[in-house]
Amino acid sequence: KAALMGEPTQLRPSFSVNGYARVEICLNYEDDEKNQRACLLEDESATTSSRLFNGTPKSAIDFESSSNLFKLVIDYFKQLPEHTVLIEIDGGFHFNSEPAQLMTEISLANRLISRPIIKKLIELYLCFSELHSEFKKYSDERYHPAFLTFNIGKIRTTSESILLEGIIRIPPHLAEAQVQHWKKAAQAICHAVSGTLQILDYKPAQILDAYHPFAMSIKKALNNQALPTDEFMNYTSHEAILLGRMKIPTVVLGPGKPQRVLFSPFENVELNELNQAIELYCNIIASEAI
Repeated sequence: KAALMGEPTQLRPSFSVNGYARVEICLNYEDDEKNQRACLLEDESATTSSRLFNGTPKSAIDFESSSNLFKLVIDYFKQLPEHTVLIEIDGGFHFNSEPAQLMTEISLANRLISRPIIKKLIELYLCFSELHSEFKKYSDERYHPAFLTFNIGKIRTTSESILLEGIIRIPPHLAEAQVQHWKKAAQAICHAVSGTLQILDYKPAQILDAYHPFAMSIKKALNNQALPTDEFMNYTSHEAILLGRMKIPTVVLGPGKPQRVLFSPFENVELNELNQAIELYCNIIASEAI
């Protein structure tokens, strides 16, 4: 039993697929700040200040990118007075993409707060930046991203806490033990700021040996049409992960150039490449490779 999965790879075979983890971080307000915030929300004469941060929605890749809105918000928070109360922070619509906008609303407390949630967010960001530097030490430039990455895609405020939802992308070359080690390190960071980190969904990366009989049969079919057999290094996560978990050998192969941003404008496939793909699929099926 084997599977041939159609995804844009420019008709080059892909034997590996990135893993991912969907995460949720919860940072709780301390009781004194929670009470201050409740009073400010009830007081119609209270003064608050709002700010809107604008960016470009794209697939979440680079945690330290200068265009990362979460980083811009943190830089703004660092300039605020000690007794600033975070009334609300809101942005993003999906854990798997960088938000196009982030909105913050703040006010000044009438007394000092023991541990403002703004300080927690700053500390969280700085600690994850250090962890991100650790990720880079385990790079493999064959893949994109070349190292494990973590990004925040959605932020919401409740009466009790700030909820951050994001994605961890896991290149295939990383050992599962290393990934689990970093998971514990991230959970420890969140615990240090009275928060929690939950894994809502986890799918480990998958690699099919390039010399597996099914992989070799796909290469033979490509050779017969004078098509390249060098591996296409995919940077997306898709259903091949599920097939891999079921121990079904899977090769990803299809016409078209993959887009790093989902649903990009002007997506297209060359007709010549499409016709080549049709012939290739027919030949693979006829040879009973699947």
